Amino acid sequence: MRTVTKLILNVNLAASVLIGCSTETYLEGPTPSHADDVRSIEVLPLIFQDKAPISIVDEESVRAVLSSSAFASSGWELVNDKLFEPLYSIEFVQDDGPTIKYWLGTNSYPPRFPCYSFCSGWWVGAMSPQGERIRKGLTSSVYLYLLRDLGL
Repeated sequence: MRTVTKLILNVNLAASVLIGCSTETYLEGPTPSHADDVRSIEVLPLIFQDKAPISIVDEESVRAVLSSSAFASSGWELVNDKLFEPLYSIEFVQDDGPTIKYWLGTNSYPPRFPCYSFCSGWWVGAMSPQGERIRKGLTSSVYLYLLRDLGL
């Protein structure tokens, strides 16, 4: 009986440690741009030599991109040692004020162990207000619409 109790306690302790180690700490990201302030959205391919840059100037299309939860200020995490190699640069060009820059990438690029090119999902990256590299994983319900609205 002692052995079983000891085993249960060890399993519970190990599970608690694993859960505690895998807990993500989310940070505040860049302040989202207001649609009235953004003149255009420039999407620049970073690794695809055959793809042309995309310029989104239509007001409705700009609003669609800006309304994506991908650019909400909540839900960001530090990049730390994770690879941060984006496929696209996304710039919100504003009438007044600085251009706000984001990066868009996939979990399958660059190919790496353990899943190489089979990892699924997309992420958006930025610089935090404190100057740290941050990223946000995107669910399929977010990235599918975002890719459509960006013309990708």
